[in-house]
Amino acid sequence: IMAADALHDQGLAPVGLAPGTMEHLNAALPPHWNRGNPIVIPEGMSARTYARVVEICLEAKEVDALLLIYAPVDRTDSEALAQALAAHLDGCKTPTFTVWMGGTRAEAGRSRLNQAGITTFDTPERAVRAFMDLVHYGRNIEMLQAIPSRTTRQLTYDRPVAEALVSKGLAEGGRLSAEEAKTLLDAYGIPILKPCPVQDTDAATGERPGVTCDLFLGARRDTDFGPILIFGPGGPLADIIDGKAIAFPPLNRLLARRMMEETRVYRLIAGNGDAPEADVGMLEEVLIRLGQLVSDFPQIAELEINPLHVTPGAAWASDARVGLMPSDVPSPLHLAISPYPWQYEMPMTCKGDIEIFIRPIRPEDAPLLIELFNALSQHSIYLRFFSPIKQLSASMLVRLTQIDYDREIALVALDKTAQGERIIGVGRVIAALHPGHGEFSIIVGDPWQGLGIGAALLQRCLTIAKDHGIQKVWGLVLAENTHMLTLGRKLGFTVQRAGGAEYEMTIDLNAERTA
Repeated sequence: IMAADALHDQGLAPVGLAPGTMEHLNAALPPHWNRGNPIVIPEGMSARTYARVVEICLEAKEVDALLLIYAPVDRTDSEALAQALAAHLDGCKTPTFTVWMGGTRAEAGRSRLNQAGITTFDTPERAVRAFMDLVHYGRNIEMLQAIPSRTTRQLTYDRPVAEALVSKGLAEGGRLSAEEAKTLLDAYGIPILKPCPVQDTDAATGERPGVTCDLFLGARRDTDFGPILIFGPGGPLADIIDGKAIAFPPLNRLLARRMMEETRVYRLIAGNGDAPEADVGMLEEVLIRLGQLVSDFPQIAELEINPLHVTPGAAWASDARVGLMPSDVPSPLHLAISPYPWQYEMPMTCKGDIEIFIRPIRPEDAPLLIELFNALSQHSIYLRFFSPIKQLSASMLVRLTQIDYDREIALVALDKTAQGERIIGVGRVIAALHPGHGEFSIIVGDPWQGLGIGAALLQRCLTIAKDHGIQKVWGLVLAENTHMLTLGRKLGFTVQRAGGAEYEMTIDLNAERTA
């Protein structure tokens, strides 16, 4: 009961047992067992029975984790029970937590479990907290590795207007007026006006007609971490609902959604009972725009939007406050997380007057990367990956598209069609553990080979690599990949046999290069 209550406090409940699992438990336990979860082992049962129940739970598909509890309420030998369970749990992949309650009587059992490498706790509440830490960690990893959906709408900003306001504010004491603050938000697409006239607070109910909830959005400049975004309840809700979430800019939709989900006010946003659901996608966009604003202007020391009124179809800031301070660090060096490097985007004309667009890869490019892979012949796949890969796994897509822009240069060549964009080539330089060194790779879809796309990608990658302080770039190329070896020599690479069927291509970026 204590364990179940602790689990309920965390917003979860013991799993419902499937009919097949119940059938096996009925066969293993006497008729008077409690027939539910938590499973209570009746008094007087042997260690073998307890072990059989554990075995049944491990085989149950609905069970994701086990919490095994021993309470000294009968004459069961806790050490013998622990030894029997340890044997069954040896090599078990299901996360298992044990609680051996009691003092000296349970100590020998805990020692046996510890020797077997099984996690032990002295209270059910501590075991549940440890389990929830595992749950939160798993959810965070899943969220971080999820592939964001592609959107056709590109966010735009009026940076010249924002620059003028920031410069004026710094010259006039470091604070914008309320109207100037709203104009700054408007320059970055953050809504500041109501879409239609809305009456003031209703005198009878104390509520604003049509408003789902009020939110607080803000930013602070931290000495160590740079700008930090803040999200939580605002307006009158701030006195009723506690808890705010913080995040580091820049944000994408995935990170913005996760930031909102960490707060209690998210239940109102997502719709709760009779309350209508807000446009969560629109709020994601507002957070992204706010993150971009403080990413572009390190002079913003503090920013508050309180409240941001939210309705089922709109949101608008009714009040805003912006404080400014000079910054010795230019953008984007003031950020804790390296932002998307817009400066590396560029159009290019290839052979046959084919117009392409080269830019850094983005997490939402995963579907386009799959399309490129499907356009490759088995021979091209073998030349790039050195093995006959049939498809890109989800983990590979995450690794290839969600990169650290500080450590890796990954550029895509895009061709625009009537159906939208498609990736026709990818070039990379990944920083190695050895300082100043990096490894390159290039791949171009079969229909677009021979047009100079690979050369354009590699040249651009090398230029950026040099800007990042990389001095030496190398890569392994199969001997049969004659086109890549020819391109490497043309760009100034030194080509040497690496043994077997591979060549090593190396270039010193500090040396003069010709193309």
